[in-house]
Amino acid sequence: MSREDASSENAPLARRIAELKTGGGAGFPRELAIRGKAVGTMRSVGSADLHDDRLITQLKQWRNQHSLSFFTQFEATAEGTRQWLADILDCADRVLFLVCDASGGAVGQCGARNIAPDTAACDAILRGEERGHPFLMTLAERALMEWLFNTLDVRHLHTQVFADNFAAIRLFRSLGMTVTRMDWFKRIAEGKGARYVPVGGETSSDCRKVAWLEMENPSRQVGS
Repeated sequence: MSREDASSENAPLARRIAELKTGGGAGFPRELAIRGKAVGTMRSVGSADLHDDRLITQLKQWRNQHSLSFFTQFEATAEGTRQWLADILDCADRVLFLVCDASGGAVGQCGARNIAPDTAACDAILRGEERGHPFLMTLAERALMEWLFNTLDVRHLHTQVFADNFAAIRLFRSLGMTVTRMDWFKRIAEGKGARYVPVGGETSSDCRKVAWLEMENPSRQVGS
């Protein structure tokens, strides 16, 4: 496929993603329910959130509390978090959702990046608050995957998590993803932070094993 063809194929997805971020429907905000009983909601991050200092502080705290679960590790700040949200809003192939409990308070986040017709990466899933139903994040991630598969018609989903993050692996497997391989990533120091990059194998104590999980669009499999 040429670059022009790829750009043309991505355009409808970009429009739908842009509409979502401006409150254009696509089934969001979405109620999260178990056996018909609402236990929470999820909604896309919007421009108004850039001016919500309370939310910015909350997201910053979540990121710092769970820093070791990310492939880039640093001390998050309020302004850096605000810029991160602004970058997501400006990005045509990336989304972030807030997961809220039954009272409407944000308790977590989930998202996707590199969204294209062929594939998308599940990204930024994090439970920052313990309150609310214990299955809220599972319900939210399922809703996100259904939106990617059913509304955007993405063919394939994948994600990467550290192999010792058993809770994340268990969640993704419960939603139908399969661990397809294990890779080694090495920690590279960068100023006061660090990032993990792929390497051929375990080369030092700074290496961590990473699980790669994947899933095909179920509706496409049925039709194939």
